[in-house]
Amino acid sequence: MGRIERYENAEAAKALTENEQKFGSNAGVGTSFEDIWEIAADYNFLSTAATLYIGSSNAGDTAVTVTVEGLDVNWDYQSVEVALDATDPQADQVAVVSVGGSETWIRVNRAWVSGATDAVGNVYIADEVPGTWGAGGLPGTIGNTVAYISIADQQTMQAVYSMPKDQVGALVCWGVSNTTAQAAQAKIEVREFGGVFRTKGSVIGIANDTYNKLWHTYPKLFPKCDVKIAAKSDAATADFTGEFDIYTHI
Repeated sequence: MGRIERYENAEAAKALTENEQKFGSNAGVGTSFEDIWEIAADYNFLSTAATLYIGSSNAGDTAVTVTVEGLDVNWDYQSVEVALDATDPQADQVAVVSVGGSETWIRVNRAWVSGATDAVGNVYIADEVPGTWGAGGLPGTIGNTVAYISIADQQTMQAVYSMPKDQVGALVCWGVSNTTAQAAQAKIEVREFGGVFRTKGSVIGIANDTYNKLWHTYPKLFPKCDVKIAAKSDAATADFTGEFDIYTHI
């Protein structure tokens, strides 16, 4: 890298002072590209803002509190702490709103158990009204899920992120790991607002290995764009994890 390029990157980095790290897993990657998160469906990027609802696969999660971070109807950052239903969070879902609030969501970037009590069931956040959820505390249509918290992790594991309307950022690095010997491919994609997902950089091949990419010239991320990692296996199922870092202007 030349002296001018080093200077330009150093000057750019001075203005990029916040960091967003996203990571996820998908233990059942098949022969078509799948987003790296823990639900067996492509990630649900909402087309319109909606009231979201939260429930658990275990009726005992009556003292669990979850914090949800994402973007509101105007694509502004918002964070809500919500308590699961205090009687039966498996049968009864509650709205993801602040106390007395009425927030809607266009994107959910992450969620985690933020209280002092672990979740003993898997927690689902979905664009699906109560009364249509299925047995076992799952959304009736699993593709309506926008965030999933597993018992093992107590937080979301989804390699997706959406930029607020007033924020510009840059991709710093990304990486994936395929823990199976099955040959597979992976890529990181960006969709600008109103556009389609496009691959940033090369589609990489990987089997029983780890790949990491550090950009020297950072790909720019514009307001209201979506970022995700996707992977596919050449034949049998592959087990993937993926992560990326974003520097953002404050």
